[in-house]
Amino acid sequence: MLFLLSCPQKQDAKDVRDMTRMPKLKNCPECGKVFLENGGACCPACMKQREEQKAEIVSFLREHPKSSVDEICGALGVKKSLVIYMLQPGRLDGIEVHVEYPCAACGEMILSGRYCRPCSAKMAEELEDSARRVRHRAASQRGRGRRNDDV
Repeated sequence: MLFLLSCPQKQDAKDVRDMTRMPKLKNCPECGKVFLENGGACCPACMKQREEQKAEIVSFLREHPKSSVDEICGALGVKKSLVIYMLQPGRLDGIEVHVEYPCAACGEMILSGRYCRPCSAKMAEELEDSARRVRHRAASQRGRGRRNDDV
């Protein structure tokens, strides 16, 4: 039996935009299962587990505010990366903690933020140098453009 499918010659631009917004299949980085992209980094089951682990970390830190990252991981059986993620500013509002964790750039132990002071200062200096070079290039290109217009 032969079935003919109607296939439009041209697709409307709106149809193409709608197709690009459709959820995509992804593999969960935690468990490897295939799931429909939902805006999260992992599948719904792992997302739920991660939320439960976050709640456990918060509860543990309320009772043991001076624990080390390794102590938290050992007591709760959670990944070190999740504990460090939870210790970032804004994730534990209202909880006074004194837990050291490594700077994301050099590994120096810190109590707050993502980077230690020397790494933050170095990145700020590098950013300012880059901005200065961009401004310099833009100014020199504008200067060349004026000369060409004068000819």
